[in-house]
Amino acid sequence: MFEVMHFIAMVDNATSWILERISDALTHPFSIALFASGFGAFFGARGAQLLIKKEQEKQEFLSKIRAINGAIELLLSIIQVFFRMKKQFIRPMKERHSLSRLQYEYAVRRPGGKFELKADLETLPNPAIPVELLQKAIFDRLDLTGRPCICVQFFCKLSNP
Repeated sequence: MFEVMHFIAMVDNATSWILERISDALTHPFSIALFASGFGAFFGARGAQLLIKKEQEKQEFLSKIRAINGAIELLLSIIQVFFRMKKQFIRPMKERHSLSRLQYEYAVRRPGGKFELKADLETLPNPAIPVELLQKAIFDRLDLTGRPCICVQFFCKLSNP
């Protein structure tokens, strides 16, 4: 029993001696400066890393917005082509058709009235639509899935029969 008590006392003395040395080492000005500079370097590097990541995400977001704006401008130019086509070709054809219909209705109401149809067999020109640029703008520069991709594919099929 005495040996066990003697062993416990030795372990207690050794433990207190080790703890004193560790406490002395940790409270030494060099150790404090070392730990402080280590923490400062670690958190400074981590902060810089987070700032760089945030800036990269911002640049990626801006590039996506610019790509979307470019695709919108391209779509607006395509729509303008169709509006110009309507104004130049379809509206005059509709007006001639409405006039011919009124003349027909007037001729049908009169007994013995004659109506001569002047058929306009004009074909509409196939406008040049930059579908390839639109596909490139949407599929290459943007990460789109679902409905937008289906709409673009549908539009491309309509424009290239």
